[in-house]
Amino acid sequence: MSLLLRTLAANRIGMDVLLEHLGIGRSIYLAGSRLRTVAWTAGIDSDWLQQRTVQRHTEAGDRFFVLAGHRVHGRLLVRGACPQLCAKCVHAGGCCLLPWELACVCACPLHNSLLLDRCQRCRAVIRWNRQALDVCHHCQWPFAPSSESAEVPAGAIRWSTWITQRLGDPPYAAACALGMPRWLDGLSIDGAFRVVEAFGCIEQDARPVEHRSQALISARSMAQMLDRGLNRLNMLEVSSAEQRQLVDLVDLPTLERLAKYGITETDRLTGRALLRAGGLRRPKSMRKGGRRQRGQLSLFDSEAP
Repeated sequence: MSLLLRTLAANRIGMDVLLEHLGIGRSIYLAGSRLRTVAWTAGIDSDWLQQRTVQRHTEAGDRFFVLAGHRVHGRLLVRGACPQLCAKCVHAGGCCLLPWELACVCACPLHNSLLLDRCQRCRAVIRWNRQALDVCHHCQWPFAPSSESAEVPAGAIRWSTWITQRLGDPPYAAACALGMPRWLDGLSIDGAFRVVEAFGCIEQDARPVEHRSQALISARSMAQMLDRGLNRLNMLEVSSAEQRQLVDLVDLPTLERLAKYGITETDRLTGRALLRAGGLRRPKSMRKGGRRQRGQLSLFDSEAP
């Protein structure tokens, strides 16, 4: 998308103007004839463009997205019309990177900083329909490097490094080499994120993070959720006493959806295995008393499927 934006900026044309002029609406999700039309207009090979843009598909009533051959479910994982960027990378390379299209890639491993999702000056959400790659569409102010680099959780950096490499050409670093569970390597990007989301989306006080009520989670909240989830996943390999602390801090419906609707068979099997994990079962003294929170299922009990 950044190549399209640079081409349009050179001709002083807004992206929304181009899409409407071509009669294909304002959606940035390009596929089929819409993608070929934009590729022809910009002088870009359509196959090349397809590998570098998010594709939205519907199959048997199921809507999903494809990025660089990787299939993902859910609006939470795709930034769409509200992109994010690293100002230092944009200034140095003059383009936006493919991994930034995924909301779960919330940090720049090269500069150890959070990606920007809002203009630092006017706080407007960043949009593709802007005059240049490095300026805000609302106030026209240049984006400055993130000032939050020292506060980026280590887990978010490790995760963003891993996903960035998986979106590129193999080989890529094994998850265990980055301090993450080795079995994440066998999951799809979507499946791996769902596991980390399930273990990280509930804060210590049992409140879910902002994405439970918002369509798109901020880079800051995403980084905190990823770091929290990875730390809790690492607890699965320690004593059962520490594992039991996770019972009320895991979003069980997310794991249940993974077990039922995971993209790959390995995703689904992993979801089921986590739901059946003996070390995560509630102690017997906790199974009889008290009501579960609404939406929490008895998936850590022995009767779990």
